[in-house]
Amino acid sequence: MGSSGIHFTVVPQTLTALLARRTHKAGTAIYYRGHAVEAAALEIESRRVAQGLADLGIRRGDRVALWLPNVPAWLACFSACARLGAIVVAVNTRFRATEITGILGGSGAKILVYWPGFRDIDFSGILQDVDGAAVDQLETLVVYGEAPAAHGHPSIHGKRTVSYRDLAGRTPYTLDHASAGDACVIFPTSGTTRAPKFVMHSQASITRHAADVARAFDFALPGTCALLTLPLCGVFGFCNALATLAAGSPLVMLPTFEADDAARLIRAHAVTHVPAVGDIVAQLLATAPESRPFPSVRIVIGARTGQAVAAERRGLCLVGVYGSSELQAMLSRQDAAAPPAQRELGGGSMVAAEARVRARSHETGAPVPDGVHGELEFSAPSCMLGYFGNPEATARAFTADGYFRSGDLGYSVAGGSYVFLSRMDDALRPGRRCRRRPWLAAGGARGTGFRRGFRRGRDHRPLRASHRPVQSAGARVPARRLSGYAEPQRRQGSESAAARNGASCHDAITTEQRSVVMIIDFRVRPPFKSFLNLTQHRGTPVAGGRVGWNTPRPPSSQQKSFELFLSEMKEADVAHAVIWGRVVANANNSTANEDIVELVTKYPTLFTGLGGMRTPTGGEISQAVDEVERIVSELGLKGITLEPGMGMTMTRGADDSRLYPVYERCERLGGILAFTLSVRAGQDMSFSSPVAVDRVAGDFPKLKIVVSHLFWPRIDEACGLAFRRTNVYLLADQYGMTMPGHTLLIEAANTYLGNRVLFGSSYPSWLGLKEMSAGYMRLPYRPDVREKVMYKNAAALLGLGQ
Repeated sequence: MGSSGIHFTVVPQTLTALLARRTHKAGTAIYYRGHAVEAAALEIESRRVAQGLADLGIRRGDRVALWLPNVPAWLACFSACARLGAIVVAVNTRFRATEITGILGGSGAKILVYWPGFRDIDFSGILQDVDGAAVDQLETLVVYGEAPAAHGHPSIHGKRTVSYRDLAGRTPYTLDHASAGDACVIFPTSGTTRAPKFVMHSQASITRHAADVARAFDFALPGTCALLTLPLCGVFGFCNALATLAAGSPLVMLPTFEADDAARLIRAHAVTHVPAVGDIVAQLLATAPESRPFPSVRIVIGARTGQAVAAERRGLCLVGVYGSSELQAMLSRQDAAAPPAQRELGGGSMVAAEARVRARSHETGAPVPDGVHGELEFSAPSCMLGYFGNPEATARAFTADGYFRSGDLGYSVAGGSYVFLSRMDDALRPGRRCRRRPWLAAGGARGTGFRRGFRRGRDHRPLRASHRPVQSAGARVPARRLSGYAEPQRRQGSESAAARNGASCHDAITTEQRSVVMIIDFRVRPPFKSFLNLTQHRGTPVAGGRVGWNTPRPPSSQQKSFELFLSEMKEADVAHAVIWGRVVANANNSTANEDIVELVTKYPTLFTGLGGMRTPTGGEISQAVDEVERIVSELGLKGITLEPGMGMTMTRGADDSRLYPVYERCERLGGILAFTLSVRAGQDMSFSSPVAVDRVAGDFPKLKIVVSHLFWPRIDEACGLAFRRTNVYLLADQYGMTMPGHTLLIEAANTYLGNRVLFGSSYPSWLGLKEMSAGYMRLPYRPDVREKVMYKNAAALLGLGQ
């Protein structure tokens, strides 16, 4: 591939020039919902919209937020803004009030374009819940829709409201204010150790990269047709769309990815190029029984999906890429002639001839030679202008000689290519990685770009119908930062934005109101939907009954009341809790991961989720690996839980080598692996052996492993294991409070293990939340260690901030 360079002898320097050249080629630019949008029609619509935006007061440098799914109007608005010299702020339709508050407030957008009824979601209601201070600079809401025009759109926050149809009906704008150096698009993204940022690109960087990608992936070859499976609000979908337009080829667009619809469109339009992340390939292949169901597809553009070999067997060539919001998607690509397993890795050769990569040692700060591991640094024409409104972060992102610090671990290869290995340690990362994490306070939104070969979180991936987001006024935030708790900025008596959004009953709790340190409960199974199937919620005596306690089940469990559970969290000073899923042999004692997603979605400041995983049989390993990918990349949960000794059809020790592909995928995705291991967690006591986890931790040194129940009664061995393996965390529930041997854990924490002991109530198995947290506060931990056990260690492990 990469042989179509003659089409790109002269690269347009502005987006309007790119669209004009596309128009000169004529033909269909976009296929959308059964309609063919001609290139000339798209260009005229963009000019009409430009006139409408100009009439609304948009000038050079103003920001226009596009809160739209994949629709032709997105590209028309983008081109219109470029013509005016304005800047588009790309907003994911999965964002909710808290995130929209951060984006509107941080970008100062004057106009927001949105589709109120998309997927029957109350987007207008979400806007009503946005903090009023964040919309001070917002002047106009532009309402898009595909149903017959409605009349009398209600005013929100007192802002002027106009219809997109009105803009698209104006006289075409005749001027062109576009300039190569103008900023044209902002991708909101979040770091992990610093504040969220707004990645800003120039028109020249976008058009040049579109041409480079089109050349490198043969978008201009005769008969090319691309399917847009990914959202335009993220760099992967955006760059695929722009490369297709730059090449003059048609783009098949659907608002959200649905496998059956996508498969039908591939056949109907003889699609040749398919971008894919997560399990998109697996979903597409599952729609058809044929051995080669999509013969027209020349290339699947993706990376680290774990599906290259399976795709190859069924006639699909999956080629790995690498990129980020700051560098744009598809910065580099693998060789299509390489073996499938190698071909899907991130890294490869640069698509731009003058792009450069090098690695730098974190220990010495000096560049390292080819083949030596270090932080990858890039110089490329696709690189961002900087972070909007944040010159300090921009300065930190670049070296003195202009290379972008990626925060990713890898090594350079002779000849200009490189190998991406993994993300750098969070403590070393300078806060520039685009991760599947949002920000909670009014200051930010989830990343819409991808790193590490474009692994995606659920915030970038259209959900299947069964995973549709819960409709609530609260923020749609799956990941779990606690900035609102860690650094409360509310005045006494004031109402927080999150409280107004209905995010949680906890937001009114301030640090001053807590008589003790804040608490993160690292293991709960709340009384909600499938969790009510669990034995502990159905009236069976709690585990405490085995040691003579007569304490009844917590009231929330007795009454099967989730609202009461939230109240119990508040009373116990639990600021955040980690929900553990469960899939074991007894289906009636298992939970559904989608229920965890629903809670994490509705109560983002309160919960993190770990998805339950079944222990696979020998023939199920591939499916199990795919399930890890789904849990972490699609559902956006923080990791997986396993009970190896209580498998569905087979019980195994934690160190069974047949489970290693599952661990490898979890490590690669940066997920947490959580085991439940104690005297009762298996057919016999051999399943609670710390030796098995020692082998796993040694074989996967970058995998963060949490062990619940402390391998009890082998607490001394557990402490020895954690001393030996620094990637192992011990979760101290009731086994670490009063059971024989618990003082060993306290002594270890007070000496050498203070950074890797976690508090978990294991609700509802033992005591209530308040009883458990109060009991731990009375244990003889050193004060500084107690704070770590109850909060700081979990916050660091989850990336929540301190």
